[in-house]
Amino acid sequence: MTGRRVVVAGSGPLLLPAAAGLAEAGVQVTAVLEANTVTAGTMVRGARLAPFSKKVSEAGGYARILGRHRVAVRAGYAVTACQGDGRVEQATISRVDRDWRPVPGTGRQVPVDAVHVSFGFSPALELARLLGCADLPQAGRPAAATWCDADQATSVPGVFAAGETTGVAGADVAELEGYLAGAAAARHLGLLSWGPFNKKTSRVRSALARARDFARRLDAVYPWRPGGLDWPRADTLVCRCEEVPWAAIGAAVADGARDVRAVKGVTRCGMGYCQGRVCGPALQQAVAAATGRGLSAVGDLGTRPLISPVTLGTIAGSAPHPRA
Repeated sequence: MTGRRVVVAGSGPLLLPAAAGLAEAGVQVTAVLEANTVTAGTMVRGARLAPFSKKVSEAGGYARILGRHRVAVRAGYAVTACQGDGRVEQATISRVDRDWRPVPGTGRQVPVDAVHVSFGFSPALELARLLGCADLPQAGRPAAATWCDADQATSVPGVFAAGETTGVAGADVAELEGYLAGAAAARHLGLLSWGPFNKKTSRVRSALARARDFARRLDAVYPWRPGGLDWPRADTLVCRCEEVPWAAIGAAVADGARDVRAVKGVTRCGMGYCQGRVCGPALQQAVAAATGRGLSAVGDLGTRPLISPVTLGTIAGSAPHPRA
């Protein structure tokens, strides 16, 4: 049965709730592996989370669950490879240095039925881009976000954005942005004047500023390190849909491809069923590293939009006719 023995690895705060949920469901969680090492700087950044007592308590709850199930949480370790015949059967766990580069001689294989690996989320921008909304590059992140002003208004008049499309920052930020965007949309439509709008949103803005502050502090605890690009072997599949190996990305750059779109055209990476939603961030980071350019400079795969315009005539023509 898939998932009896699972290792949870990667980087970020979501590893803890994922592992705790699996353990509570009866899964044997072999270990939780956080790639970032514990340094003096990490401890200082972690201490800055102390004012957010509810969030700290929530993390403590996950830690207690893992402790009850005797799940080891190890910093400075990562799953750097997986082996198996048709399915994962073993995971290679390696100690990694501060930049996430595997420490020679530390790799060991452990039997597993599944591997959960997470390094965070990327915003889904298909709908915003379809509407013509401008992007906002995110420093150190492989995907942009939707640009919006202090009232959640995008670059397109009458279009407001909220939630993780404006940048991944958690459920609290998404909910508060949604309230602010709704109020701003009502004001834009003339359903709410400036006075009531300011009164209704003042507390929301205060809570939103605090929630965003927490998100920024938490994000600083889990930086992305370039050594993660050393983990794949030449035959590691980057794009599972089109079966594009890691070596093909480097070969495309060596042949002159300078951005993600060019690499896609040469290798077909990102042309499969997921349209780059799975492989896109990894491809963007790989091309940026290989070309020595920034993430925003190499672009992203710009996945296909989730919706397409449909005329009223088409909708009317497809409606079933009532029986006589």
